[in-house]
Order: sequence, then structure tokens, then C-alpha cells
Amino acid sequence: MKQNQWRNDFPDYIPEFAQIRRDCIIEEGKRFMQNSIPEKTPYFRLFSQQLRYISPVFWIWQVLIFLGVLFLSISIPGGEMFAGELLYYTGPLVGILAYPEMFRDLFYDMSEIENSCKNNSATLFTMRLLIVGIMNLFLLTVLAAVTSQAWDDSFLRTAVFGLTPFLWIHLTALPLLHVMHIRSRIGALALSALMTATAWILGVMKLHPLEMEYGSMLIWTFALAMGAILLSVELGILAKERKNGEEGILWS
Repeated sequence: MKQNQWRNDFPDYIPEFAQIRRDCIIEEGKRFMQNSIPEKTPYFRLFSQQLRYISPVFWIWQVLIFLGVLFLSISIPGGEMFAGELLYYTGPLVGILAYPEMFRDLFYDMSEIENSCKNNSATLFTMRLLIVGIMNLFLLTVLAAVTSQAWDDSFLRTAVFGLTPFLWIHLTALPLLHVMHIRSRIGALALSALMTATAWILGVMKLHPLEMEYGSMLIWTFALAMGAILLSVELGILAKERKNGEEGILWS
């Protein structure tokens, strides 16, 4: 009787559901979505689809870096600078446009729309991460081969001196991106440029053992291995957080 009176006085009144009934409705909704959504896109097709959305600026930048390092390898005499030192200063530039591509859904305020797709946000983020990471590592390997061949230096030592600052810059920048809550392309580019400039300053001040001695090489190899492990863990945690965020948006 009381509910009928409320319904007559307030036409828009909606009675509250019991908690058990509310949980049952949510579970029914989840089962319906799981059964009604088609099978997820195969990873190879999803990879090729995300590849098409990578900005042309990213690819042009990779080509410019390659041509610039090639020019420096030809024009600078080998006695003035060794191959590993050249790659130490130019390697970090390879990944300076990585964040605008990896986090494009956040920077364009499209994360909620992407989270509502049948392929969750963590999967799409992983695909973009693979595209950017494979391209950056491939280019760094090619640059190490070019510079070591041009100056008759060791390929392995050149690659270690180029990859180590690259990994540690991203290992440091990713937490800063999260802590500082940067959600714009300009902010991400500024952070990448700042971390790259910091690595250059450390190089100029000789705060790292750039001499190609045996003990120095062991230190750099250890730093490279630790950077690769820690960065992999960090990216895995980031992907897991994005997956948890996707569930919260859909079923909150």
C-alpha cells in the first residue's frame, strides 16, 4: 500500500533492490555479455589492425633517426668518438615518441570507449606496446650494426651502450608518467625529452664508465640485464592495472 502511494505521488520513483537481487542481475549481465559477444579477434589480426593506427609521425621519426646516425657514422672520424658513445647519445631518441602511441586512448580521452570493446584495454595496450617495442629494438640493433661496422668496433659492446640508457630512461619515465598523472601528448613528449636530456648530461659529465674496459663492460651488461627485467615487470603490472580498470568501468 505504501509503495503504491509513493508510485502515485512520485511517478519517477524506483524502489531499491535488495543486495542479493542486485548481485544476481550483475551476474546475469556478465553471462549475457560473455555469450552474446563474438569470439575475440585473433592476435595476429589485432596486431595488424593496431599497426594501421600508429601515427605516420612515429614512422617518419624512426627513419630520420636512422638517417641521422648513418650520416654521423660516415662524417665523424672513428678516432674522435667510438661507436658505443655515439649510440649512447642517439639511442634514447628512438623511443621519444613511444608514449603518445602506447597511451593514445588516455591522451585522446577514449579509454572508456576502448574498454567497452570485445578486446579489453590490456590486450590493445599490449599490441601497441609490441609494435612500438619491436620497432625501437629493431632500429637500435640496426644502428648498432651500422656504427660498429663504420668504426670497426664490437657490435655487442655498441649494442650494450645503446640499449642500456634506452631501457633505464623508460624504466624511470613510466612511474613518473603515472605519478604525475600526465594525460596529454605534449606532457608525455616533454617527459621523454627531459629524461633523454638527463642521460645526455650524465654522459657529458662522465658520471658513467664510458671507457671500453673489461670491468666497465661488466657493469654495463649487468645494468642492461637489470633494466630489461625491471622494465618487463613494470609493463606487466601496468597491463594488469589496465585490465582491472576495464572491469571496473563495465560493471561498476
